[in-house]
Amino acid sequence: MKKTLNTKDLSTFFDVESNLKCILCTYGIENIGSFSIVPELNLDSLKEACLLWAKKSQLLVQLYNKNLAGGHLIISGPIDELSNLKLMSTFKKKVEDKYNIVINDANKYFTTIKSIKYKTDYKDLSRFIFEIILICLKKNKNKAKVAIQGLGQIGYELSRLCFEAKIQIIVSDISKQKVKKVVKNFNAIEVLSDDIYTINCDVFCPCAIGAVLNPLTISKLGCKFIVGAANHQLSDESVHLLLKEKNIIYIPDYIINSFQYINIKEKLLKVLEASLDRNIDMIQVLEGV
Repeated sequence: MKKTLNTKDLSTFFDVESNLKCILCTYGIENIGSFSIVPELNLDSLKEACLLWAKKSQLLVQLYNKNLAGGHLIISGPIDELSNLKLMSTFKKKVEDKYNIVINDANKYFTTIKSIKYKTDYKDLSRFIFEIILICLKKNKNKAKVAIQGLGQIGYELSRLCFEAKIQIIVSDISKQKVKKVVKNFNAIEVLSDDIYTINCDVFCPCAIGAVLNPLTISKLGCKFIVGAANHQLSDESVHLLLKEKNIIYIPDYIINSFQYINIKEKLLKVLEASLDRNIDMIQVLEGV
């Protein structure tokens, strides 16, 4: 029997001075939820996205603690304003004061519970992704191949972990310097950015920008699993069906990134194993927990 979600509350706030807006969706009074920054969209699209991500957050938070509620916070606006650190800092403070919440920018969560100060770093998150990769490989690392897109802190650490586990890695990044370093240190194979999708591999790890999984890139994919740290990897929710048609198992980014604000690592890994054993989406397992 599926869990019943609590009544949700949706609120919007537009700041004329900064030209930034926020949309906040919560499921209860004591909240801890996900947080994202997105380029300017029309208000209806932002509300729809916020409701969708709040539902996913609610499912995960309930797995963590049934006495807490989930939610999602979106800050949106023109690219120039979103890139202005001083402007963003001022706006976030206004949002915090208006809704009596705390925004943790580094770990991408907000909370109404001031005592919560959960913090992870890129090494923790990289290790979590690596453990998910091992589950996907069913501990069989012989001749396994992992393609990593984006060699920032997480992509680099993930490359190191795979190298130490004797897993072959194929990498791409717009920075030639980063690619050169990973090729030298971890015996990686370099491919062009557009070619990373076509690699025949076990796991594809998007660890750079979002919206990289769209009809065109999905048609090129040669992987069996997708496990990455990039936010909002799907260009829209409908492309998930294209992955199903290709029998590619997608581990949603919101599952992975929730590790940064709710400490349910062991539970999530068990849910993942259950979903793979039953060949169904993780979200279906979560709704039935």
